[in-house]
Amino acid sequence: GFAFLLRSLQQDEQMGLLKEQKLISELAYLKAQLQPHFFFNTLNNIYALALKKSEDTAPLVVKLSEMMRYILYKSENEFVTIKEEIDFLRNYMDVESIRYKSLINVNFEIQGIDVEHKISPLLLLPFVENAFKHGVEEEMNKGFVNLLICQIENELIMELSNSIPDVQNNKIKGIGL
Repeated sequence: GFAFLLRSLQQDEQMGLLKEQKLISELAYLKAQLQPHFFFNTLNNIYALALKKSEDTAPLVVKLSEMMRYILYKSENEFVTIKEEIDFLRNYMDVESIRYKSLINVNFEIQGIDVEHKISPLLLLPFVENAFKHGVEEEMNKGFVNLLICQIENELIMELSNSIPDVQNNKIKGIGL
């Protein structure tokens, strides 16, 4: 009976480790999916701006380099400060604002944030990406993306809203959230 109990405890411990490794692998896969998609789109935007000799080209390159630095050096950490994550999201939204120029209205507000509080890196990005991809990309009129991030004690609240295009593209492009 004692040997059975020991073996059962060892199996439970191994099962817990396997579940943890699976979660880590899933998060790494998600991060790998996000990075190429976004960076290729941004590089295409920089290319288009450079062809037009736009004054937005240089600021866009700077924002992209800051974002790449974050992904290369910070996203592998288990946690980053909320300030770092918010700075990354602000850069992302600035890049998208430059991309869509006068076609959209972008608002980003933060309230009550303890800038040293920790969060998993890139946790909020899929939501913000989807607001642009599914809310603004197909928009024919003036679109919008509004993001509010606030902290109340240990609770982080994100409120994100975006316009919905009148004519929606019926092509299924992914599995969504």
